[in-house]
Amino acid sequence: MIGRKLIHYAEVDSTNSVADQLARCGEPAGTVVTANSQTHGQGRLDRRWFSPPDGGLWFTVILRPKTEPEITVQMTLLAAVAVCIGIEKATGIRPGIKWPNDLLVRGKKICGILCEMEAAETVEYVLLGIGINANVKEQDFGADLQTTATSLALESGRNVDGVQLLQEVLNQLDLWYDRWLTEGFSVLRKAWKERNITLNRQIEVDCGDTVVVGQAIDIDGEGALLVQTLDGSEQRFLFGEVSIRCLEGSDQSCG
Repeated sequence: MIGRKLIHYAEVDSTNSVADQLARCGEPAGTVVTANSQTHGQGRLDRRWFSPPDGGLWFTVILRPKTEPEITVQMTLLAAVAVCIGIEKATGIRPGIKWPNDLLVRGKKICGILCEMEAAETVEYVLLGIGINANVKEQDFGADLQTTATSLALESGRNVDGVQLLQEVLNQLDLWYDRWLTEGFSVLRKAWKERNITLNRQIEVDCGDTVVVGQAIDIDGEGALLVQTLDGSEQRFLFGEVSIRCLEGSDQSCG
């Protein structure tokens, strides 16, 4: 069961790095590493995640799925769905999921998820690193983040009970992890699509050396993003390769 064991720190460089050390030493699946603050919180594509003291939930879940490495990448979508539902149950706020796993409210990021794994031919362990901006104040973000990030407290107008939020999120992670293992990706894919804010939008895909513009039309049976480009062809993008942004605005802009 996810959350059967909680290991809490006042401050760490990142919960993922601590959890990685613990997992290498045999810490069992379901263990959760939490911290009051992170000095070097990690995000996708080597980005830094702002993690001030008492500002949010900064934690990593250690899991040991008996699956192939290429299938395990679906866990990043799993985490997005579970955290989205957990936030809604705890606060009433319903974030939208930007592919693959960023959670946004009114176009601003409220949660980031980093999925890392140790694997050779089979998976040894997976780390689900999750950062939720719960009670971060607007002035705490700084000028560079105020236009792109928000918190549950800012959106609801009241402080969030961190214990309740963590409990709801861990409950949902446990539920969806079990469903994914027993029912496969199809049920997870359906839930992700119901909450996404990327599909049927004109987007720009930054591949590093090239930029692709087109319409996000679907995710496939493995979770990859399918984009119909301006010339009518279809391209497939995997999680770790790219970053995306929408080219048209809405109340739930995909950022």
